[in-house]
Amino acid sequence: MLAPYFQKVIGIDVSESQLSEARKFTSQKNVHYHNSPAENMPVEDASVDLVNAEIAAHWFNTEKFLQETARVLKHGGCLALHAFLPDYEIHYKDCSEELTRILSEALEMIYSYNKQAVTIVRSQYEDIFRKIPFADKKRITGIQETFLLNVEDIINLVRSACFYQEFFEKDKDEATEFLKNLEKRFLGVLENSSSRQLEFTATYFCILATKL
Repeated sequence: MLAPYFQKVIGIDVSESQLSEARKFTSQKNVHYHNSPAENMPVEDASVDLVNAEIAAHWFNTEKFLQETARVLKHGGCLALHAFLPDYEIHYKDCSEELTRILSEALEMIYSYNKQAVTIVRSQYEDIFRKIPFADKKRITGIQETFLLNVEDIINLVRSACFYQEFFEKDKDEATEFLKNLEKRFLGVLENSSSRQLEFTATYFCILATKL
């Protein structure tokens, strides 16, 4: 996504498996990957035009990450942080309220595996925004986007969440049964029609800042 706009793009992550997956889907020659934490970026001082973190900043050590960002950004360089709230709405005929409630109950269960991260995201990075050491900064909230998803898509979305992965690592059988029950509850409301297209609404927020 960023490759056409920059001479060089460096993607970093502490997980080598995540980097391996990223490499599989990257063909641009100006994109490179490094196994590194966000608090220790493998670049020189004042050498970066943009530091971008998507659905990730709530996992960082805020103070160290912002210090590192200030180190690597050029004057005029930008910081962009964005994520979506961990609360969604499902709309389908007169079943919207019940479908949304079922999903919310399931998500609250898996969110218990890392309540701190969920709290940070639900605050829409309020503390992170406050601690950004640049005067030119702005937080934008309430950005909504709606997708058409079926039950299988929503189950896969839940399965891909890091919170669910923690649940799965702790108890594979219980986690697998959890998804089966979630699917069963959805299909009970939808009269066993798994192919019906549901309106799935997510709310995003972002933080933009410039090092002057």
